[in-house]
Amino acid sequence: MKPDYTNKHEKAAALIAVKGHPLYTFTQENNALSELIEQVRASGEIEAIRGISVHYAKKGDLLYPLLKAKYDIAGPSDLMWTDDDEIRDEISALAKEAERGENWKKRLNAVIDKAEQMIVKDQRVLFPICAVNFTEDEWKGIYLDSKAYGWLKSSAPIRIIK
Repeated sequence: MKPDYTNKHEKAAALIAVKGHPLYTFTQENNALSELIEQVRASGEIEAIRGISVHYAKKGDLLYPLLKAKYDIAGPSDLMWTDDDEIRDEISALAKEAERGENWKKRLNAVIDKAEQMIVKDQRVLFPICAVNFTEDEWKGIYLDSKAYGWLKSSAPIRIIK
């Protein structure tokens, strides 16, 4: 039987509203990332957003493989996983560069624009697909496994709390 996607956004919203649910936590982290992106835009201090890699690692380890392997939903997983990797790699490369001229600023703006787009894709595509497909037991497993990664907080500089 195929899952019913007609109310996918409502299903995701209902789970996001449950404090402590993995979708609640991912959404809170996306909100923190939005704040950090604004700080980076204002200051040019890319170091504030380097913790994005932890958030992307959680999605890459806990959500994408389950969608792909168990539910045969590869499109969002493959595309978004690749985008996450590209964002993380570009942020890391930019942070290592000593010369921060105009080309560096263009690259910075491009990568934080892409990070903002990923937040929107998470909320509009990834989280609703997960909400429709994942079972309560799978969410419990994701919750427990998430603890190993820590949680992204919106304070600057970024801190990962374990």
